[in-house]
This record gives sequence, C-alpha cells and structure tokens, in this order.
Amino acid sequence: MKKHLALFLTALLVFVMAIPAFAGAEREVDVGNVKFGIKRATKEFKPDGVIEEGEYYEIPLKDTWLSYAWNDINDEAENQAKSMEPKLYMSWDDKYVYTATVYKVSKFFNEYGTDPGSIWKAACIQNNFAPKAEDVLLAGNRLEYGVSLTSDTNELVSVVWADSSDGGAIGWSPEPNVDYIVTHSNNVLTYEVRTPWEAFYDGTPKEGDVFGYCIVWAGGPDYEEYVHAQLASGCTGFGKDAFSFAQVTLEAAPVIETQPPAEEPVTTPVPTPAPQTADVFTAVVFAAVATASGAIAISKKRGK
Repeated sequence: MKKHLALFLTALLVFVMAIPAFAGAEREVDVGNVKFGIKRATKEFKPDGVIEEGEYYEIPLKDTWLSYAWNDINDEAENQAKSMEPKLYMSWDDKYVYTATVYKVSKFFNEYGTDPGSIWKAACIQNNFAPKAEDVLLAGNRLEYGVSLTSDTNELVSVVWADSSDGGAIGWSPEPNVDYIVTHSNNVLTYEVRTPWEAFYDGTPKEGDVFGYCIVWAGGPDYEEYVHAQLASGCTGFGKDAFSFAQVTLEAAPVIETQPPAEEPVTTPVPTPAPQTADVFTAVVFAAVATASGAIAISKKRGK
C-alpha cells in the first residue's frame, strides 16, 4: 500500500511540475472530442509569410474547441487570452504536416532570444503532435516544440520541449527559414511551419490515418503577463494530456473543378440564293430586247 501511495505521489509531483504557472484557466467545451480533417497539399511549401490556398487549407475553428490560460496579474489577462482571434491552416503530404496560423496580440513581446526554453511566456506558438489515434492515451508520447520571433532582435528562435514519441523520435528540431518562419505586422503574427512525419509518426501516412494535435497561441505584453489560447487543451494548464488533443484525419486533396474552354461560335456561311428559272429567262429576254433595240437605233442613225 505504501509503495502504491509513493508511486501515486511521485506521479502527482511530476504532473504538477509539468504545468506552467498559470493563475487562471478555462477548458474547452468539447474536451477530448475535437475532430477535423486536413487535406493533402497541392502546392509546394514556401516559408515566406504568405498563406496560399493549396499550400494550406483553413480549419474552421469552433469556439467549443478552444481553451485558455493566463497569468492573472491584472483584470485584462483573461480578456487578452480570449481576444487573439486565431486562424488555423493545415495540410499534409508524404513527408510533412504543414501548419500556418495567424493571430493578434495586445503587444508584440518576445525577448527570450538567449533563453529559448522560456518563449512560451511570450509571443510564440507551441505545436504538439501525438502519433496514431490509439496511442494518444499516453500523455508523454508526443512531440512538443515552439517557434517564435523576438521583438528586440528580430531573430527566429525555436525549442523542442518534448521528443518522446514512440513513432520513432529522431531528435529533430526546426530550422529557421527552412522549416518555419514568423512574421509580424501591427501586432498580428503569422507563422508557417512544417513538421516531418518521422519526428513523431510510425509508418507512412495515408488517407484515413488519424493523429493527435494541439496548438497553443501565446502572447503577453511583458515578462510577467503571459496568456495562452489553445486548440484542444492538453498543452498548458492541464498536464499536457495527449488524450485531449484534437483528432486529425488525413484527407485527399480537394477536387479542383475546371470549366471547359469556351468554344468559339461556328459561323455558317449564308448561301447566295440561286436565281429562279423564270427570273433567268426574263433577264435573258430583257438583254436580247435591249440589244436588238440598240441595233435598230444604230441602223436608223446610219440610214439618215
């Protein structure tokens, strides 16, 4: 009994230590029931800060899918967490899962260039992946990393917090301007990221396969006031439980409907109506009469 109690207390301590210091949190309504599909990409991934149709496809986010966490040092922190208005775009191919997202912050702040492990306190995103759907019950079985742009040095910074996937972890870390880019304009942040399947997934992905996914949109105007919005809880504030991750199904590329080329109208030449027999006869007679009359007139003139 004492042994089981000790194991329980140890597990509880690990659980508590895994939770960032948040004073307030709110879980999503659809806990453990966030599900959507992503389509195969039809355009090449280009980390250029421009989100193109075909490179990604938008995932319509339901309010019931979103959870929040905040460091409650003032009355505005909760409102800041709930006013980020994130948009999410995803796609996939045989080598990568592609993620793009846009959200706004009350102030663009990230001064953790020399401390990448702490970028979760500032403007950044945290990507979490769990392998096949049946494995998401394993809370520690996931790939978790963050990417960001510093506000003081304009530097792309990333960190891998967890790489314990049974899907064949390879010690991957994202390379700036190759695997990801972050741009900023007027407190609006845009991210483009690709994640290799081999970093978290066992086997070759195919249509119909399902994996677990969670994303955190992080912000905050200074070192102390940090806020998070999340698609599916489990990343922060709730023990990083992969069971709560969104269940993502791989779908085929969309069918692009093309209009057949417009055909040029065929112009049918209008035939010149053939003269009727009676008309021809009349014309011949008229010509003969006119000729004869002329000849007679000439003869009379000569006769004078």
